[in-house]
Amino acid sequence: AIGWVRYKPLMLYITRREEYESLIREMKKNLEISIPKFCAYFRNDQFKQIMEELSYYDKNVKKHFKAFQATKEAWFQLTKNAGI
Repeated sequence: AIGWVRYKPLMLYITRREEYESLIREMKKNLEISIPKFCAYFRNDQFKQIMEELSYYDKNVKKHFKAFQATKEAWFQLTKNAGI
């Protein structure tokens, strides 16, 4: 779950930027409902960390997107120079 919530904001920003804010809002709303249920079912409060992770990755999505773009460009240059 943590891996998914770290990946999802960047994926949404890349693929559905126009809808990003509303999709993240909906995701947070759904998690607010489901996280307490996960905690109760598994008798483990660590699921609450999911919301903290989502907030961090949402807040930093533009920075992560810039890093993603830089990585894409670096790979392009490497493969171009290697003749791949």
